[in-house]
Amino acid sequence: MALPHKSFPITWKTPYHLVLIFSLLSAGILGLGYFYYAYQVALLERAKEAELNAIADLKVNQITAWRQERLNDAQLIFNSPHLATEVKDWFKGQGPPGQENKISQHLASLKQGSFVAAMLFDLHGLVRLSTPEVKSELLPLIKTIALEAMRTERIIFHDLYPVPQSNEINMSLAIPIIINHKNIKNVVAAVVYQIDPNYFIYPILQSLPTPSKTAELVMVRQEIQSNEILFLNGLHHVQGAPLALRKSLTETQLPSVKAVLGEEGIVRGIDYRGVPVLAANRLIPDSPWFLTAKIDLSEVQAPLRRWSYLIP
Repeated sequence: MALPHKSFPITWKTPYHLVLIFSLLSAGILGLGYFYYAYQVALLERAKEAELNAIADLKVNQITAWRQERLNDAQLIFNSPHLATEVKDWFKGQGPPGQENKISQHLASLKQGSFVAAMLFDLHGLVRLSTPEVKSELLPLIKTIALEAMRTERIIFHDLYPVPQSNEINMSLAIPIIINHKNIKNVVAAVVYQIDPNYFIYPILQSLPTPSKTAELVMVRQEIQSNEILFLNGLHHVQGAPLALRKSLTETQLPSVKAVLGEEGIVRGIDYRGVPVLAANRLIPDSPWFLTAKIDLSEVQAPLRRWSYLIP
């Protein structure tokens, strides 16, 4: 008699070599995706670095040229023996009729573009002429600048400062008026021109050659007495920032602090909002100013976010 046939369940075992191959392929695909993504990010960042460098160089060149033009204007006063003689004679009451108007017209001939006012000071710091009249609250500071120019016998390009009791910001250019007779110099007066940064400096810092949601230009100077940097221009994300926002030099993650500490060129850091940025730092020659052209890293990397699913 035949025994009944017994069936046994069949168990399938996945071959280990297939698991290994699958794992290696998966890791390879993920690895390639990661390296491709990283390569594209690096490519985008290099392109943006070149753009930031170009913008920073352009703005530095424009600001440097503007400052040099103002100094060239000052040299026309500084190197004018005829004007110096006219001023000396007028102060002594020896000039011909109409001498005051003639001097006023001479000074006003440079009061163009960025210059908004011109003041003539005598050796005692008294205003003898002003075109137009300047706010009285400004006179103590301007007088100090004029006296310094006469004492040192050199042109002084005074930095940005707030106008008391207003929201205005000015600069000053002080020029000593000197009579040079037989190699003996005699200072007779000083001219101080008031400069409105809204005529050139601020518009230059507000304009970018390429559209961007987060890119901006930041100009700062170091405040020696307080060991801080002072933001000199308006910022996209802070109201009332010009000459108001300060940051400590110990905040070395800030690109502008890096600039003041001597780190020029491309840098990475955290900006005044606490946001990671890519930036280009520059020192503006012959000035106390430092320029930073920056953009949020998130905007730089935005075109590749659709590839982020490849990252394990």
